Amino acid sequence: MNYTDRVIELLRQRGETVSVAESLTGGSLSKALTDIEGASHIFLGGVIAYSAASKLHDLDVPQDVIDSAGVYSKETALAMADARLYEAAAALGASRRRTFFTVTLPGAKYGVISAAFVVFTLVITDFGIAKVIGGR
Repeated sequence: MNYTDRVIELLRQRGETVSVAESLTGGSLSKALTDIEGASHIFLGGVIAYSAASKLHDLDVPQDVIDSAGVYSKETALAMADARLYEAAAALGASRRRTFFTVTLPGAKYGVISAAFVVFTLVITDFGIAKVIGGR
């Protein structure tokens, strides 16, 4: 059993499914998933939002994100994912707490880590200056 078969089997056992929102890939991810035997049990389908109009209307990407970052940018890709992740969590019956820990927090992980590092650096600097000036 290869890893793709194993992943599909695990998702089946857990009763979980996969949906995708594609843009530049033009359906390649959906094709790759449907090429795997047994994928019909876990793959619900997807949206290919290639144009700006499709991103705006089908995936609810805010106009200001497209205007400021462009149609093909990481900001637009994140905006495409955000709404769908929360919709999927709600459709699967996840509580607000579970949604926070499985959707919101992982999405904000790098920002939280960066902020913690900056705060730690500022605090240790303030402590270090007092220690150096105080002499002990």
